[in-house]
Amino acid sequence: MSTNGNLGETVLNAVKSEAEAALKKAQSDMEEMVNSFTKEAKDKIDLLIQEADCKCQEIRKSTDDQVKSEINKAIKEYSNILNNIGKEMAKTINDSWAGIKIKIESALEVVRGTLGKQTKEIEVQVKQMFKYADKVIADCIKTIQNMIKSGQSQLKNIGQKYIKNTYLTQV
Repeated sequence: MSTNGNLGETVLNAVKSEAEAALKKAQSDMEEMVNSFTKEAKDKIDLLIQEADCKCQEIRKSTDDQVKSEINKAIKEYSNILNNIGKEMAKTINDSWAGIKIKIESALEVVRGTLGKQTKEIEVQVKQMFKYADKVIADCIKTIQNMIKSGQSQLKNIGQKYIKNTYLTQV
């Protein structure tokens, strides 16, 4: 009898261990996803800023009297693109996290079916991980929004620089 008890305990401990390992992997995957999306957003913003700078240089070289209007129009277009990037990245991050969360919850249901009431410890860990992940996701989205605002400020400065330089060279 005691062998069966030890075997049962060994199986339960193995299931708990697997569940904890899966939880740690999910947390690591989530953190990796956040870092990846943040880098992707930064790269897109940097590329867009460079593109806007080049376009404003081209506009400034033209002899058109409407340089200021054209530069402002270009800056507004790039600013709108930045806004869309921010919205797209936030949606992608939230959707990705929702998918990960569903997988974790499904795995937890399987563990509950196997361990029954002995899942309390794992459930607490899952709740803590969800709370942590929700904060990380919110911080990531806030960071991307701040990067978007910074990018829009850079765009505005680029526009003003080329407008100012255009009028200085025309005088």
